[in-house]
Amino acid sequence: MEPVVAQPATVYGVSVQQQGMQPPPSGPIQGCPPGLEYLAQVDQVLVHQEVEALEAITGIETANRFRILNSAGQQIYFAGEDSSFFERICCTVLRGFVFNVTDNNGQVVMRVRRKFECCKGCSCCMCCTSCNYFASIEDKNGQVLGHISTLPWCCSPIFAIYDENQTVIAEIRLGCCPIQNMCCTADLDFPVVDVSNESQLATIKKTWQGVMKSLFTKADNFSVVFPTNLDVKKKALLIGSVFVVDMMVFEQQNKAS
Repeated sequence: MEPVVAQPATVYGVSVQQQGMQPPPSGPIQGCPPGLEYLAQVDQVLVHQEVEALEAITGIETANRFRILNSAGQQIYFAGEDSSFFERICCTVLRGFVFNVTDNNGQVVMRVRRKFECCKGCSCCMCCTSCNYFASIEDKNGQVLGHISTLPWCCSPIFAIYDENQTVIAEIRLGCCPIQNMCCTADLDFPVVDVSNESQLATIKKTWQGVMKSLFTKADNFSVVFPTNLDVKKKALLIGSVFVVDMMVFEQQNKAS
């Protein structure tokens, strides 16, 4: 899948320049997954979902696509969903998928992979551990960097971030109201908490796009803010978690609204 070149627009209040596609840094960085070297330099990324015209007009579920931008609005990566049309129609948000994250040269740098598992991830049984639905985050060579999964919850969704050894290292806590996206007209901040000491590791923010866009499209926009010196693998896990959270929570709410 070819990356989409950013066109002049405003995303999150940032001007996206037509020529603004950030080239990757030259040379490898020790301990950094190949292709993700640019993440070592930044303290936030913007994740902007592309509006799919066919889906907006017909309501037929299409594969999701996201542009990943730096704080200056320059595209640094592109993420495209690879999934079965049958599963998109029949299984909707519970479908299996692979998100291929590519650089601006179209080279895969990371994958977010989730196999379809019957009766996993359903919101009516989220209190049951056996229903946790796992996605894996891999580098370009297929090396697993970590995992993302739902956790048992009662009133509000919680997601766990695991390292490559399947040890929980952080939780994404989505606030006190599971339907807040349907009625809230403000930006929503979701803390990412380091479970080892309960400190805040990062913040994922869902940006409200305004009445007209919210009414006529389901495109969601996020920012992910983290310390510049955070391990690049953890930054990759945070970015990968956005696709999973969007699929499991906000697309599901969009379907229900």
